[in-house]
Amino acid sequence: MAQPTTAKFGKMRIMLGETSTTDPTPVVVTVLSNENPCMVTVAPADITKFEDGMIVLIAGATGDLAVANGSHAISNVGTPVNMFTLVGVNASAAASPQVTGVTADPPPILEWYAPCGFTSKNCTISKNLAEVNIPDCDDPDAPIWIGRDVQSQTCTISGDGVAAAESVPDWDAAAMTTESIPMRVEIEFSGIGTKVIQGKFHLDSEAFAADAGGRVTLAINAQSDGQVSAVWNAA
Repeated sequence: MAQPTTAKFGKMRIMLGETSTTDPTPVVVTVLSNENPCMVTVAPADITKFEDGMIVLIAGATGDLAVANGSHAISNVGTPVNMFTLVGVNASAAASPQVTGVTADPPPILEWYAPCGFTSKNCTISKNLAEVNIPDCDDPDAPIWIGRDVQSQTCTISGDGVAAAESVPDWDAAAMTTESIPMRVEIEFSGIGTKVIQGKFHLDSEAFAADAGGRVTLAINAQSDGQVSAVWNAA
């Protein structure tokens, strides 16, 4: 019997993002493909400005390729070489690729780090659904099926474990700010691929606890603020 490939505890990382001093300018796109999914090619010197899970702003696409304009999560950066994928963008209706006039604007560069201490980690993506009864018009007496429409989506990140002294200042800063902060969850399946969930989050709780004779523990909970990207990157 074939065994599934699974990830271990240490391969799941809850990470915080710190904005670097470098704010990249829009990059010239040399080829915007007419494929599903749409592929973006940039110069070799520019591909390093992009990474899996980023939300990238595409501008200048025309005709049927205009579906690529706007903000999109990206994946498969560098596979093939100097290319990345616009997640969920189907540009196959276009007759040909576009080779001029398109730009890709990466967000401010983030440097990611994973604070130490958690012995339990969790990331949940969920939907708020509205229900409606849908009758069978050909047989009004048949059982009514329930239809469901997505009203909203959200993502929650939580972790708990020991209160590692070197990590406390980072979580304190995240808890005390009134602004949302960049957070990222990476789950690595060795040799298969990596799941990357990334976006802005509000750290809505930071809880310290201790029992007599025991160590101080820390639990955090964060709620997404706006769009979150969830991207699978094959190894």
